[in-house]
Amino acid sequence: MGFKARGNDSLDRWWSLTDRQRQIGLMMMGGDMSREEMANALGVGLKTVDSHRLTLLAGLGLSNAVQLVHFGVRHKLIRIPTK
Repeated sequence: MGFKARGNDSLDRWWSLTDRQRQIGLMMMGGDMSREEMANALGVGLKTVDSHRLTLLAGLGLSNAVQLVHFGVRHKLIRIPTK
């Protein structure tokens, strides 16, 4: 049993996203920023962050942030620290 995203699970899908979508995706994968903090850090509105979040998830064929983290770990975009 394991996580499987809908559709093609290729890293090429990540690189087909815009730079801003990937930037927000990495912020989401980090898990330490709220939507409001992301908007403030990027100098954009909350609705813009929400729009990018939705389009990046759709572009990767994912449903939620948990699936995005799995995608990031699987494709070595992020690492989960071990103690």
